[in-house]
Amino acid sequence: MMGRKLRTTILVIPEMLDPEWMDRDDVFLRDQRYKERYKCGYDQHYNTQPLPELKPGDSVRIKTDKDKLWILERVEGEGLDRRGMRWSKVDVENVAPDFPCYDESELRQLTLGVYQLRMALSYAQEHTDADGGFEILINDEIPGLLCAKIQSRHISAKQYRCWVSFGDGVVDGWFCKCKAGTRVVGMCGHVTSVIWYLSFGRYQNSLKGVRNWTASLEDASDIPAIIDESDSDEDEGCVEE
Repeated sequence: MMGRKLRTTILVIPEMLDPEWMDRDDVFLRDQRYKERYKCGYDQHYNTQPLPELKPGDSVRIKTDKDKLWILERVEGEGLDRRGMRWSKVDVENVAPDFPCYDESELRQLTLGVYQLRMALSYAQEHTDADGGFEILINDEIPGLLCAKIQSRHISAKQYRCWVSFGDGVVDGWFCKCKAGTRVVGMCGHVTSVIWYLSFGRYQNSLKGVRNWTASLEDASDIPAIIDESDSDEDEGCVEE
């Protein structure tokens, strides 16, 4: 059989030889409709609002990568992340009385979304005791700079430190040691929880005396409402003992 030529005649229908190419216009329309449906579902789920239309003369604030990461350079350059720094725990009611106040709309513009704001309530519930205490670390030698230590929501042995800089009635910088803490668009959930609580949450009467998570151990059916799990990349970072 080796080396023999195949002389069998194969019957072929001419129509079967024509390739059935996809219509590019049809593929484009299908893709557009899918994106529109996805965006519509996303907007409805997170209740996103369109940005206001800019008018001639309106001031626009542009944050570049360099502007947002200057605090990272300061933390590393001045050694603020070293354990030898004298950070003191203070009661949240007395910390940073000149910290800027924001409403929910301004917070959405600062965080560029509502997902992180929803997680902020969950973090606040975990770090606020029955007396309204919130674990904030502050260095009195550095005015206008707060350092907070946030417990991971997934790993009990993991904690993150984040820094928030403020002045002249605005928050002008932030940095977190989690994997997503150096993002230049928006901010991670840890930084959001600190800014949200100090600028908005602590002034709400409904948050006074919020229960700690450990209180739920007494009754398994009594579990505070939680937010969906955050992105996994936000819980990868340094571990502090």
